[in-house]
Amino acid sequence: MLYFNHCVEQPTWSSIAAAAAARATSTSEAVWNHVWTLMGEDQSSAMRAADLLAALVECAPDRLPADAIIHLTPVLMNAEPNLARELGRALRPLPRTARKLRKAMDGHSSTPAQRARNAAFREGSGI
Repeated sequence: MLYFNHCVEQPTWSSIAAAAAARATSTSEAVWNHVWTLMGEDQSSAMRAADLLAALVECAPDRLPADAIIHLTPVLMNAEPNLARELGRALRPLPRTARKLRKAMDGHSSTPAQRARNAAFREGSGI
């Protein structure tokens, strides 16, 4: 966990190093809490968290917490298209979860920005 924290908290982000650190950790509650905290900060932190989410889902898709949709919905609601695409890409191995998250976004596609975000998420997730 110390190495994971070290990689994640570096001022210059290395997606490859952080993803490798995420894969090397157990997918414990502490790791997921770190990802959820990053997701809630700002768009750039959420992009970092999306990298970590992708790495964790890739190495242990069955360990995604049951409350992931609760954590991801507000992030996706406020996401720029690039972040929405990355969240979709992170959830691509879990199409059922991606569909649940997309369904949670129903009713949030009236403005052009919202439609662009939802389209980017669908593109990233492949749904």
